[in-house]
Amino acid sequence: MELLNKSQPPVLITNIEVMQLLAERVAERKEEEQKQIEELDRKEAEEEAVEAAMLLASGNYDNTINNNNNNDDGDNNNDSADREEEKKKKQKEKKKKKLLASRKNSKLRHRNWIEENVLEYLKSTPCANTDYNQLPTLIKKLKGKTKDGGFGLTSAESLQILNYMPTESVDIHIMVDDLQSRIVPEERQEELLNTIREYLIIPPQEEEEAVDETMEEEDNPKHDDNDDNTMDVEEGIVGAL
Repeated sequence: MELLNKSQPPVLITNIEVMQLLAERVAERKEEEQKQIEELDRKEAEEEAVEAAMLLASGNYDNTINNNNNNDDGDNNNDSADREEEKKKKQKEKKKKKLLASRKNSKLRHRNWIEENVLEYLKSTPCANTDYNQLPTLIKKLKGKTKDGGFGLTSAESLQILNYMPTESVDIHIMVDDLQSRIVPEERQEELLNTIREYLIIPPQEEEEAVDETMEEEDNPKHDDNDDNTMDVEEGIVGAL
């Protein structure tokens, strides 16, 4: 199995590669959308500058300032300015919403929706905690010959491993056919799991939670109910004697 080549995609594509491509496509669309919003803001600023210049040239601008200075009711002036500013903000928001609405009504809106939701789902799966650039090395180890230190997995089995990044023995028994006879002794199976773990990027939050759980278990060892039952039986026997 080879990594995805945009010009000639292979038959088998891992979820990690799909997530990488979708992330690039979504980022490009958002960047283009941001550019359009910035262009709207620039045009609005130019229109405001032209309007101010026209007022200044006609003399209305100075008259407006003088009228405001001569007005004793300062609170009313502030309220009027606030209302004008709020009106401009609403106009800007209206234009941006119109831009976003045109994007949603585009012919490709369904495709965009699917890509964005698939990307969000893949981010919640184990493959999201894998370094995309390290995939070739991991694939080489999974598919490599046993005598060369590899595990001799097929392309389909390697695909399953890369998509789910299992860390428990029961998982690899499901993903690898006839595991007990192909990967022996059992220490090699544990070595396979350790190899997979090496390519997992544990999020800082999960790592801290794992450390906290370990420390909590050390501070508060589990109480064995069987010990209490044994003591009760012994006390009953002693009492009977």
